[in-house]
Amino acid sequence: MARIPDTEIERLRTSINLVRLIEADGLTLKRTGKDWACACPFHDGDNEPSLSTPK
Repeated sequence: MARIPDTEIERLRTSINLVRLIEADGLTLKRTGKDWACACPFHDGDNEPSLSTPK
């Protein structure tokens, strides 16, 4: 499998707002300190925030 160049990964990190991307999928994120968290969409019945993303 081809490796994605670090420059491309950094370009995506700076150009995409991960919080908005997740919320666009219908998930509700909550602020937890400097990070964001929500219930994991892959676990049925998971009501506690278990998916987190840096700000």
